[in-house]
This record gives sequence, C-alpha cells and structure tokens, in this order.
Amino acid sequence: MARPASVFVRELVPEEAVKLRRISRQSKVFALRQRAQIVLASDAGSSAPEIARVLQTDENQVRRVIREFNADGLGSLAPSYRGRAPEEDR
Repeated sequence: MARPASVFVRELVPEEAVKLRRISRQSKVFALRQRAQIVLASDAGSSAPEIARVLQTDENQVRRVIREFNADGLGSLAPSYRGRAPEEDR
C-alpha cells in the first residue's frame, strides 16, 4: 500500500496568520479551533501524520482541512451546522 502524498498549506498572508492564531487560542467552537490549529501546524512544516498525532485526530481529516483551506481560505474553517444557525465566534 502506497503512502499518501504529503499535503501542506499554501503560504499564509500575514492577516490570515494573525486571524488563525487568534481563532486557535480563543474560539469556543472546538471544530473551528482545531481546524485553525491544523492549518497553523502545517504552515510550521508539520506533516499530516504528525499533526494528526498531536491533535489526536484522523490523518484524512487533517488532509481534508488543509486542502479545503488551500482552495477556499479562512471561509473553509467554519463548521457546517445543519438545522440551526452557527455561532458567531470568529
């Protein structure tokens, strides 16, 4: 079985980095906080398996978050809520 290709976040613009750091420390929404931590860890050079181990999550989740962030930016971090309005915690 071949190892999945490494996925890393694109270069962050300074405003994104500042916002991600704030979200990763202050957000009350766990999913949003974790997604920001994943992107920041990738930006620091950590691989998907390393990030998954540290944050105790699935490697596929880490790769998905990074790919979505690369495609859609900060908007991709907000968890999708079904059936109710999301909390404004950004």
